[in-house]
Amino acid sequence: MVVENKINEELLKNIDQLQLSEHLFKLKDAMFSAPRKISVDRAKLTMESWKETEGEPVPLRRAKLFAKVCDGMPVAIFDHELIVGSQTRFVRGTEPQIDFNPKPAVEVVSGDNRSRAENALGMIADEDLKVIAEATRYWQGRTPGEKILQTIREEMGSIYEDISYDV
Repeated sequence: MVVENKINEELLKNIDQLQLSEHLFKLKDAMFSAPRKISVDRAKLTMESWKETEGEPVPLRRAKLFAKVCDGMPVAIFDHELIVGSQTRFVRGTEPQIDFNPKPAVEVVSGDNRSRAENALGMIADEDLKVIAEATRYWQGRTPGEKILQTIREEMGSIYEDISYDV
C-alpha cells in the first residue's frame, strides 16, 4: 500500500505569515545561529552507572541509572528561556543513545559511513569522541535494542533483516 503525502500549501502559507514576538524571535535566532553539537554527558553517565551496578536486578539498575543521570547532567540555562531545561549543555545539541543502540555511534567512530562520520565529527569535541568510542565498545551486545533483535532472530529467523522499505 502506497500512502501519498500531500502538502497543505495553505497551512504552510499561514505558518510563514505568523509574526513572532521579540522573545520568540530571539529564541529562534539563538537556535539557528548556534552550531550543532553532540553531547556525551548522558552516554558517559549511563555507562558508568551500568558498570557500577553490574549483577544487580535490572529494575534497581535502571533506577540507579536514572538517579545518576539526574544528578550528573549539567544544568543548562540559556538566554531568553521562560522555562529552563535541556537534554544537553548546548543550545542546539543532541546526544547519542548508545545505551539503546550503539550502531550509529560505531559508524561515526569507525568511519564506516564516511559522509555521516565527517558531518558528525565536526560536532564532537576530540575528548568527547573518545568517550563515544569507549561507550560504544562497552554497550555493544548489552543494549535493549540488540536484545530485542536477538529475540526476534531466535523466534522468527532473519525475517527482520530481510524486510526492506523503499522510500
